[in-house]
Amino acid sequence: MKRSLYVGHVFVTSLICQVSLIAGHARFVEPPARSSLWRFVPGQPTNYNDNELNCGGFGHQYNNENRGRCGICGDPHDSTRPNEIGPGSIYANGVIARTYTSGDNIKATVVVTAPHRGYFEFKICPLTDSTVEATQGCLDQHLLVQPNGDTRYYFGNTAGTYTVDLLLPDGLVCEHCVFQFRYRCGNNWGRDDEGDGLGFGPQEEFRGCADVSITGSGSVGNTAGSPATATPFNTASTTARAITTTTTRDTTTTTTSSTAPPVLGPSQPRCVAVGPLATVPGMAAWCEIVCSHNPPSCPGSICSCN
Repeated sequence: MKRSLYVGHVFVTSLICQVSLIAGHARFVEPPARSSLWRFVPGQPTNYNDNELNCGGFGHQYNNENRGRCGICGDPHDSTRPNEIGPGSIYANGVIARTYTSGDNIKATVVVTAPHRGYFEFKICPLTDSTVEATQGCLDQHLLVQPNGDTRYYFGNTAGTYTVDLLLPDGLVCEHCVFQFRYRCGNNWGRDDEGDGLGFGPQEEFRGCADVSITGSGSVGNTAGSPATATPFNTASTTARAITTTTTRDTTTTTTSSTAPPVLGPSQPRCVAVGPLATVPGMAAWCEIVCSHNPPSCPGSICSCN
């Protein structure tokens, strides 16, 4: 009997791990991240996988060598880090994609192509030397806040384009700042200092870095064209140059793509755990996850769609 229960536990754990490997995807496009800059600035190195900067994947990030560590811009911790300033750089070419004003309300835009719940965070670090990359410690000192006071932006579980209003710190001025985007997924079941359940514990992460500057006064300018119009920069030069666009101070926080795949509504089928697994903690949430995938997948011996 004990052997049977153990095998069942291993089988369930294996299934949960398989779900974890169905990776989400997201890219940071406003301000344009280094790996996405080619979409707006001709002549920049192309990265067609700019929505896959997930620290090498969940299994790689949390293996015995990396132990949850990740490059600040989403590269695997143990890689040459092509998205960071340094000898292995490919995409960090010193292009200042946006120029902001200290204390302004700015907009950050993330395109989620495969959602897995969770939230976004945005941080910024002023560089004293543009040839030396920012550290995570510096970024952590400048966690950006939304107008409502929140630092985390929970977007649900729908693919689409999300625009978040953020407040730049008063008094923060920099010729070159690194702007970090972090998407912490929430589709794994686990435990950490904040609690236990779905979304707690180790999760898949996506990150991205953009290069910006912040002035003490003046209007906000763009080196790269805005994602909405994809206006191209008319030279391949990496010299920062403002284009005549400005930001506004409205408080609209979210826009979502009308082409996003549908999510299950209250009247649509849902998955629940059945049989002896019905009482196993976390199984109901696991069944809900697999049922919510597109296409849905409810293993009949474990879950039942109602």
